[in-house]
Amino acid sequence: MIVDDDELSNYITGKIVEHSGLAEKADSFYSGKAALKYLKSNSSMRQGDYPDLIFLDLNLYDMKGWDFLSEYVKLKESYRRKITLFLLTNSIAEKDREQAKQFPCVKGYLHKPLTMGMIQEIELYLTKNNEYAYKS
Repeated sequence: MIVDDDELSNYITGKIVEHSGLAEKADSFYSGKAALKYLKSNSSMRQGDYPDLIFLDLNLYDMKGWDFLSEYVKLKESYRRKITLFLLTNSIAEKDREQAKQFPCVKGYLHKPLTMGMIQEIELYLTKNNEYAYKS
């Protein structure tokens, strides 16, 4: 799942994710509210009815990424545990990087655009389940 209001960024991220084999498909949500609605409506469903990964931008037109995360953490923990969430943003502000660390559900802080090198790091994290470094 890609949550970003930038159409070009969603396209690039989706193509890289699909081309790398990290996921079979990448669903894009241009609205944080729409993505949350989708997650909330699926949180009570069977296993497999959830995204494996979420790439979240901090700057959305309808809400900030921090607002999204504040709502996201209210979802059932058993549901959230199945999802790995990364911030994928243009923000280089150190305060944003530090604030991201306040959300244990955020496994990494990545700068756009997503690259194959980042995909390799994500795959390593998923394979080894080590603590992900807040890289750029």
